[in-house]
Amino acid sequence: QVEVQQFLSALTARYEESATAERATHEVQLKTLRFELEREYRGLIQSLREEVAEHKEKCATLSKELDDFQELAARAETELRQTCVSQKEALQRELQSLQALRAEDAVKWKEREEELRTV
Repeated sequence: QVEVQQFLSALTARYEESATAERATHEVQLKTLRFELEREYRGLIQSLREEVAEHKEKCATLSKELDDFQELAARAETELRQTCVSQKEALQRELQSLQALRAEDAVKWKEREEELRTV
């Protein structure tokens, strides 16, 4: 009985040593995996931050280009309106001048017709 007790005690001690060693191995493996996952996670976070920064920069550039384009379009519209107004005014002046000449010509023709009738 004492021998069985000693055998069981020795077996239990070996089992506990083995379990302790296995637990230590698993803890080391878990710590290693955790470290690797955290490092990979930090790398992914950094990559995402860099991509976000690039996209923000691109958006800012596109926004500035859009603002510049809208400003140019507004200026072009203003210049076009001014050109149209100037051309309209010039055409109106030319029309008035032509109408005045036509009126003068009409008066001259009437005078000429009168002269011809009296002759």
